Amino acid sequence: MPIDQVAKHFNLDWKTVKEIDKRFLEEKFNITNYTNSGYIAINEVSGGKHHKYMTVVLDFITGRVIWCGKNRQAETVIFQNTLS
Repeated sequence: MPIDQVAKHFNLDWKTVKEIDKRFLEEKFNITNYTNSGYIAINEVSGGKHHKYMTVVLDFITGRVIWCGKNRQAETVIFQNTLS
């Protein structure tokens, strides 16, 4: 259900509903599971008007989103070697 409809249903401000939704999603999906990620794909996606972009890193085989970041410069993606 869209945020504005949830807000109307519960008689809340849409910003309040947005913050509740955002907090829930951050708690549930904040930790990324990198296990079994072999091949990756990196792409830039337009996030709206006025040339706003985001960089998306995907598991190439499964299509699972591993990470998203603002902008589309090379500095947006920082890889750290986690292998021992």
